[in-house]
This record gives sequence, C-alpha cells and structure tokens, in this order.
Amino acid sequence: MPIRAVDPNFGVVYLPFGRAWPDILMDVLRIESLGFDSLWIPDHLIAPDNPSRPVFEGWSLLAGLAAQTTRLRFGTLVSPAGLRNPAHLGKVIATVDQISGERLTPGFGAGWAEAECRAFNMPFPSTPDRFDQLREVVQFLRRFWSEPEVTFTGDHVRVTDVVCTPRLESPPPILIAAGGEKRGLRVVAEEADIWTNSSGDHEQLEHKLDVLHAHCDAVGRDPTAIRISQQCLVGIAPDTTALAVLIAAARSAANEDVDVARHPLALTGTPSQIVARVEQHLELGCSMFMLDFFGPDPLERASLFAREVIPCFRRTE
Repeated sequence: MPIRAVDPNFGVVYLPFGRAWPDILMDVLRIESLGFDSLWIPDHLIAPDNPSRPVFEGWSLLAGLAAQTTRLRFGTLVSPAGLRNPAHLGKVIATVDQISGERLTPGFGAGWAEAECRAFNMPFPSTPDRFDQLREVVQFLRRFWSEPEVTFTGDHVRVTDVVCTPRLESPPPILIAAGGEKRGLRVVAEEADIWTNSSGDHEQLEHKLDVLHAHCDAVGRDPTAIRISQQCLVGIAPDTTALAVLIAAARSAANEDVDVARHPLALTGTPSQIVARVEQHLELGCSMFMLDFFGPDPLERASLFAREVIPCFRRTE
C-alpha cells in the first residue's frame, strides 16, 4: 500500500533556452521570492528544438544561480550520464554543491540526444548499454564524493586513483528520471534517492509505482527509501472561464502537451481543483512536484500557484 507523503516540495521547471543571463537571473530570483522550494533546468549543450538557438551549459548556469540565491534548491532535469567524462562531471557537481551551500540535487538519465553526444565527440551506446552506463556513473559518483581515493573499473566508467577535494561532508541526493519498466525502473530501484516520473507518463503514475516497488522487492530495497517526484504540465487559472480560455489558447497554438495536461491526475484547473489533485498525489506517495507552467506569462501562473496552492500544504507552528 502507498504511504501518505508529507511536506510536499514544489519546484519550477525553468527553460533557459534563448534567454540572456540577466533575464534568467531576474526570473529565478522571482521564483525564489514566490516561495517555491526548488528549480530544475534541462541539461543540454545544444538546444534540442533548434541547434542554433542559444543555450547555456547547465552546470555553469547552476553555479551562477547558486551564488545569487539563498534558499532555492537546484537540480538538473536531467544530466545524460554519458554526455561528459564522469570524473570531471563529479568534480563540477561537487564545486556547484559547495557554492550553493549544499542546495543541489543532481538529476541523471540514460540520455536520448544522439546528435548532441556525437557533436561533442562522446559515444552514444545502445539503449541497454546506456542504462548500464547510468548505473555505473551513479555508483562511481557516490564513491567519488565520499571516499578519499577511487579506482573504478566498469564497462563505461574507468578511473584510477581519482580524488575529489574538498570532500563533501554530505553528498547530494541523486535523482534518476527513467520510465522504462524493464531497465529504467530497475536502475531507479537500485541507485536512486529520488525518482521522477515524466509528464508524458503522468497518467500512469500509480502503475509505474507498482512496477518500481516490484523492482525494489527484487533487489531487497525498501521502496520508502526513494522519494517520489512527478513532472507536471500545469495549467492554472483563477476560475473556470479563464481556464477554458487558457486551454483553447494552448490548443490554437498547437501545443502538443495540452492534452497530456488534462488527464485526471494532471495539475490543470482552478486553484481549488489543483489542491485536490495534489492531495491525490500525496495519497499515492508522491511528494515532489516539478511544475512546468504553460500558457502566456508562465511566471504569472507560477505566482497564482504560489499564492493559492502552496499555502494549503504548509504547516503552521
């Protein structure tokens, strides 16, 4: 049976593609001031929709944001395990974690953007091999951040006597995004501190959790040791009339995600409707929400969510 989750974490998915640094910083400072708990950025070296579109390197961007904020927790959604040398990546993450004051949750996935890997001269193995690579990278990073010196000899990660200093007193939790029921959720069961379900699989959350719990049983891990997160396409409006206008505008703009955002678990509706749907997630054991606001002026919609939804789930002393 699912265990009722408490203290939900409300994070914003922020897409920095095509944005200048001053605008990104202004947006993120506003998101922090609204009271959100976390902020998540994609990790691409090339914008997936248009290679000529400007995009900042993800970890460099997080370092800058960490230095300019005080409370938000930051994460990648997600870093492909094979896009960088794993020891170098581990050092970069350790540095950003120090800059942030331990406000970092690195997210990893098997990766899908073959052209991006090829462009930066990194191998792009088969799908089964990429999940094996994901497993090895996470295993290596846990050791790298906690042991004085690491030698790791795997099929995909091979390092000798590598050192990470300064050492991390509290290595960051690791999020894994994977939905494949045979390989992906198996790696989650073995290695993740946090699992996030994609917005495309939102309607299948309960089923995916059953599969994940079965994998946990198979590997001898307590499923409650893994925090559950859901990526959500969020359409919020103050009333039903405004909501209908929002949905119609998204459809007329050929937003392919709008139908995904309308299934029974989706966080689409008025504030009171969304509060009820958050409660449904909590009952399933999901306590983290990665909110991707759609419609005109996403930050205004985030502001409405912060005013009308978040306070319903904050404890008062």
